[in-house]
Amino acid sequence: MVEGVDPAEGTGARRFREASRGHGEPLLLRITEAAALCGLSPAKMAQLVSSGVVPSVTIGRSRRIVRAELEAWIADRISEAR
Repeated sequence: MVEGVDPAEGTGARRFREASRGHGEPLLLRITEAAALCGLSPAKMAQLVSSGVVPSVTIGRSRRIVRAELEAWIADRISEAR
C-alpha cells in the first residue's frame, strides 16, 4: 500500500502514480520512454530489454520497464565505470 493513499477514496491509476512518485511521473515506462530518458535509440533499448540486460516486466502483451529499476540499473553502470 502506498503511504498517504486512502483506498476508500478511489483507485485511479493517475492518483496512484502521483502518490507513489509525488511528481506525476509514471512508475512503468514504454521502451521509447526509457530510451529517451537514457539518451538511447528505441532499437538499442529494445535490444537491451529483450536480452535481459535492462530489467522489465510483461503485463499482458505489453513490455514495460519499472522506472525505479531503470534508475538503479543506470546507477550500477555509473558506479562500474568509476
